[in-house]
Amino acid sequence: MSTVSYPCETYTEPDPETVQLLAALRKEANRQQDVTPSLVFSDSPSDAHVYDLVCEAEHAKHSSLEIERRRAKIDSQHYWELEVDFLKTALMDKIETMLRQKHAKGTSTNAKALRSIASEYKRKLQRQGCTSSQIRERRKTIKDRKYWEIEANHLFRQLDTESHGIT
Repeated sequence: MSTVSYPCETYTEPDPETVQLLAALRKEANRQQDVTPSLVFSDSPSDAHVYDLVCEAEHAKHSSLEIERRRAKIDSQHYWELEVDFLKTALMDKIETMLRQKHAKGTSTNAKALRSIASEYKRKLQRQGCTSSQIRERRKTIKDRKYWEIEANHLFRQLDTESHGIT
């Protein structure tokens, strides 16, 4: 049986500065590993951001007219449902902003101003063919308990006052 010998290097203990440096490097590597996001290869919410960046880059290359011409050829019900919802919200926001500016006193909109805004909305609905009974039925979809509590208390007080002959 033959004996094989291997040369051994002498081991020396590293100095304290080297030990501290290695510990700091390990700690930093672990920290960076923790803060580095994992790659996700699926349909995730972050994918939307990628798509809107692609669209933004394409919009920068072409005129608004050209982008609208190309968008008009999109044949997706989902796409156009979202577009309709977006435009409806934008229109309603614009109308509300204009009404608030018209009725607001200073920088706040008080109950009197909001009542006037609500009346204008109601008139606009009626001009579009909604009847008062349809509007009342639609009000029933309001789910805010406080809204109904305020109305109930007001109506109760008003009816109570009228029943006692006080006007």
